[in-house]
Amino acid sequence: MGGLHTVFAVIPAAEAAESAVAAFQALPLAEPARLIGLHVAPIAITFGLATDMALASFIEAQIAAADEERKAAEAAFLAAARKAGIDFDWRAEKS
Repeated sequence: MGGLHTVFAVIPAAEAAESAVAAFQALPLAEPARLIGLHVAPIAITFGLATDMALASFIEAQIAAADEERKAAEAAFLAAARKAGIDFDWRAEKS
């Protein structure tokens, strides 16, 4: 019986990358097998701040922080996957 060909792993932060790669390697894998790292950045927009200007700057700060988190998660995932010598892909979305 064959193993898994494609596995998606949610990478919410950089700290999750190595354990996702290790878990992938522990699975019953087919040849070839591929790990796809997926990061979804939740952007929570909060209403009710005093002014529109404050709201706009607050939203911009949230977007910037989420972008930095995505970049860190991506770098950690790519490094861990390359180190493990596995076939991989990376995807990132904003919600």
